Amino acid sequence: MPIFDLFIISMLRLPTIVKKFLLVIISLLVLTSGIYLIFSGARDTVTIKPEDHQTSYSLKAIPIELEVFQGVNEDVWRIRSTSGQSIDRQISVMEKLLSRALSDQKKPPRTLMAGRLEESFGSNKEISRRLSLAAKTSPLWASFVIKMSSPLWDATTVTGNKEVKTILNENNIYQELVDMFKKHGLIIKVSHVEKVLIDKNKLPFDCQVWFSVEKK
Repeated sequence: MPIFDLFIISMLRLPTIVKKFLLVIISLLVLTSGIYLIFSGARDTVTIKPEDHQTSYSLKAIPIELEVFQGVNEDVWRIRSTSGQSIDRQISVMEKLLSRALSDQKKPPRTLMAGRLEESFGSNKEISRRLSLAAKTSPLWASFVIKMSSPLWDATTVTGNKEVKTILNENNIYQELVDMFKKHGLIIKVSHVEKVLIDKNKLPFDCQVWFSVEKK
C-alpha cells in the first residue's frame, strides 16, 4: 500500500483532538514556509532606483550598490559596499546586480569606479591586506621606498600611484572582481590609482582605484 494512503488511514484512526492538533501544526508549517519564500525571494530581488543622472541597483540581502551614470558620465559605473561579509558572498550579490545592469543598459561601462581600495568590500579588509603583502615582496615597491627615504623626495611628484597600479594588476589583487566581469565577456584591469596611503612599515594599504572595462 502506498505510504500516502497509510498516512491517511493512520490519521483517520487518531482521536479527534489529536487530528485537530496535527492539522494546526501542519497549517503553521505551510504558512511559515510561504512567508519565508516570499521574504527570501524579496531579498534576492534586484531593486532599481532611478535618480538624477544615475540608476542604482541593489539587493536587500547585503548593503551593496551598483550605480550606473547617465549623461556625460554614461560610460562610468560605480560599485559600493558597506558589508563586512566574505568577498565570495559579496561577489555573489555583485554578480546579480551586474547581470541585471548589463541586461538593462545599452552597453557595458568603459570605466568602473571602486572607490577607496580599503573599502572595496565594505569593512572586509582582505583587499587591503593583499596589497600590503604583495608590496612587501615587490622589487618595484622596494625601489619606491628608497626614493621615499631620500632627502630629495617630493611627495607631490613621487606618490606611489604608478607602483601600486602595477602591483594591483600583476598580483591579481582584485581577482574575484576580474573573474566576475570575465563571465560576461568583459576584461577589467586597474587603469588609474590616486592618493596612496602608506602605513608605519612603509607598505601601501589603501588608495583610490579605477578600472578600465573592455570586451574580450
